[in-house]
Amino acid sequence: AGDRVKANRKGGGKRHTTDGNIKKTITETISGKIIAP
Repeated sequence: AGDRVKANRKGGGKRHTTDGNIKKTITETISGKIIAP
């Protein structure tokens, strides 16, 4: 999931992210593991 998040932060080149990964990313962000730009 890390690589996918980096890709999204760079410009969202990969937009075929599943809802499951999106929810996981949101959860990780809330946990403070990912710093939003």
